[in-house]
Amino acid sequence: MSLLYTSFKAEEHAECAVCYDALPGKVNAPVCVLTGPDGRRVCPHYFHVDCVNYMLSSGQNLCPLCRTPYRGYLPIPDIDQDPKAWFRAVDLNGDGKLDKQEVMFVLKSTLPINYQRLEKDFDKLFRRWDASGDGYIQYRELMGPGGLVNFVRSNFRRNTKDLAGAVGAMPSLRNDKAGWFKYWDEDGNGVLDKEEVTRALIKTFRWQRDSLEQNSTARMVIDALWSDFDTDGDGTIDSREFCRSGSGLADTFLANTPAA
Repeated sequence: MSLLYTSFKAEEHAECAVCYDALPGKVNAPVCVLTGPDGRRVCPHYFHVDCVNYMLSSGQNLCPLCRTPYRGYLPIPDIDQDPKAWFRAVDLNGDGKLDKQEVMFVLKSTLPINYQRLEKDFDKLFRRWDASGDGYIQYRELMGPGGLVNFVRSNFRRNTKDLAGAVGAMPSLRNDKAGWFKYWDEDGNGVLDKEEVTRALIKTFRWQRDSLEQNSTARMVIDALWSDFDTDGDGTIDSREFCRSGSGLADTFLANTPAA
C-alpha cells in the first residue's frame, strides 16, 4: 500500500495526508513531525501521531508527501506549556528563524485557527512582524507577548462552522454522482486528480483517523483502478469517466470496496 502523492491537497486544507482529518486543535489527536535516526526533522510536513504509528507498523518509511525517508517522529510540544520547545520543533533547519512560507505552514498545521481568513491577510501581517525586513521572523517576533502567534490566535479563531466547511451539503455518491463530483471539484476545472478522488472518498465514507484499515483499502483500490480510467495518463479523470453508470470509476470503486 502506497501513501505517496505528488499533489498536496491535504496541505492546502491543513489536514493530515494519511487520514485527511483536520490536523490541529483535537486533544485526542496530537500532531507530530517526521524524524531521522538522529532525532532531527527530515521534512516540513505534519501528521497525526496515530497515523505515523500506523505507517510505521505497515512498513511505510517514506513521507507520504515528499518521499523523504524517516525513522520516527517528534510530537509537537504544547505551545502554551513550552513555547520554546514548540518553536524548536517547528524550526525545520534549526536556524532560529522562519520565512513567510514556513510561518504560514506552521500556524495552519499546529494551531486551531481560521487559516482561510489568515491566508488572505498574511502577506500584510508578515511584513508587520518582520521588523528587520529580511524576510524572516525570529522567536521573539513570533512568540513574544505582542508576537504574531498571539495576534493570530486572538483574531483568527476557528469555530464550528470553519471545521464543517461552508460549501453546503455533500450530494450522495450513489444517487447523485455528478453532483458529488462537482462538490469535490473545488477549483472547478472539471477534473479530479488521484489525490482529490482518494481524499473525497475517504471523507465521504469517514474512513479517517479512526478507520485507517478502510482508509488503506480505499487507497489500494484507487491505485489498482486508476490507470483503467485515466486512459491518457495525465493524472486526472473527468466527470464522464467517473460517473458512467455501471462502468465508471464511482460504480467500479463501490463494487470493489465492501465497506463502502
